[in-house]
Amino acid sequence: MTFAAPEPPRRVDEQYVAFLPPGIESSEASEASPYSVEGCLAGMDAFAAGAVRSRGWRRIVARLVAAAILLALLIPCWQGLVDLVGLLLN
Repeated sequence: MTFAAPEPPRRVDEQYVAFLPPGIESSEASEASPYSVEGCLAGMDAFAAGAVRSRGWRRIVARLVAAAILLALLIPCWQGLVDLVGLLLN
């Protein structure tokens, strides 16, 4: 019984090396699902790029949205830290 040698993986033209299984073209693999981590990061990247290029009231709104997101993350962290310190001191 002889086995055929496997096909070498194809490379995507990007800065990093990514191998695609046979049958998937690079255009199909470049779009990440918005429900995956990669899609979420791509959405944040698009938001940041748009916020940097914007001017006027759009820049103010982008900064307010970014501040609201950071505040929503910092408040629970602060409360957890206060609870932890209170637990250790009592």
